[in-house]
Amino acid sequence: MVHRAVCKDTGEFFAVKTLPKSRPTWTGGMDGGMREATTSRYLLKIQAEVNFLARLKDVEEVVQLIKVYEDDSEVHLVMDLCQGGSLYEKMEEREEGCAEAEAYFTEAKVREIMRNVLKMLVSCHSRGIIYRDLKPQNFLYVTDSPTSDIKCSDYGLAMSYIPSCPEGIVLNKRAGTPVYMAPEVVLRRYNEKADMWSAGMLMYQLLGNQLPLWNGEVPFSANLDDIFFDTLIRGIDFDLIATKAGPEAADLCSQLLTRDPGNRISATQAERHAWIRS
Repeated sequence: MVHRAVCKDTGEFFAVKTLPKSRPTWTGGMDGGMREATTSRYLLKIQAEVNFLARLKDVEEVVQLIKVYEDDSEVHLVMDLCQGGSLYEKMEEREEGCAEAEAYFTEAKVREIMRNVLKMLVSCHSRGIIYRDLKPQNFLYVTDSPTSDIKCSDYGLAMSYIPSCPEGIVLNKRAGTPVYMAPEVVLRRYNEKADMWSAGMLMYQLLGNQLPLWNGEVPFSANLDDIFFDTLIRGIDFDLIATKAGPEAADLCSQLLTRDPGNRISATQAERHAWIRS
């Protein structure tokens, strides 16, 4: 739950994200019953989100954590208040034909969004954080204006790793939203490069006004196998991006949506790409 709150001393408004310390847990009985329970793994997940936000406190592209409060049943994260809604909501408005929403998705605006996304990923990867859940729902507009900055808001699925480790890190647990999962996440063997595939999915969606796979939109009848099949096998039409935004945009998108993570562009390399810098 996220509420708007006001500081009684200053009158300043903030967002307060409330996380329960317990959640429905299977009792283990034959009846399949559920009960509210707290596990050490779940509490560590909450602690990890707080830690990640604290480690990124100087990153402008991240919603800032102001303070954390705790009571017997919940943890309350006091954060910057973003009042412009999510990137996903603006994308939904565009799909519904809202003329005002088109102003949020000119090539120049999409370039600025991707600059923010890549800066956030550079900061995460350089500090040993894999984001793992890059999607439009997790980016918020500060104000309700096409010129507003966007900020990343949710680090609930992020993981730590050691950037300087020559062997790197290989994770084997799927995490994130299936449509934005990298092929290697589907195959359960991945590292921080998985974030770059998700960034490519977002970039394609922003410029092309459709997803790069599943004929542009995941059908309601699709199951995980259907989603993962396209992620692993189907070709992607980058000519659509070239038509919408030119060959440089298509080149960056293709380097992000490269199935082999060893050949996929890094966050630092993507941030220096000609289309981002233009």
